[in-house]
Amino acid sequence: MTAEQKNEAKEDIEDQSMSVYPNPTTGVITISLQGFEGKKTDLRIMNVIGNVVYREVIQDPDTHYLKTLDLNKLSKGLYYVKLEAPSYSEVRKVVLR
Repeated sequence: MTAEQKNEAKEDIEDQSMSVYPNPTTGVITISLQGFEGKKTDLRIMNVIGNVVYREVIQDPDTHYLKTLDLNKLSKGLYYVKLEAPSYSEVRKVVLR
């Protein structure tokens, strides 16, 4: 792998991002993904003991992908939003009030 290829790979990763808002939430959250087009992306929401309470595999998200989820049926407390894609993994905390 040349230095140029390494830089391109690094730029691809830096262009990927996930944001979760509002946080804290009273029930409805929006998950915003950027830079995952063409990549199989695994989205999970887990409770504090690691049980998956929501899971979705997004096959080919748009450049700017938005997902709105209603968490009102879940107990109040702390949850983790986990996103996994090829060469990318991120976890965000969300407080449900």
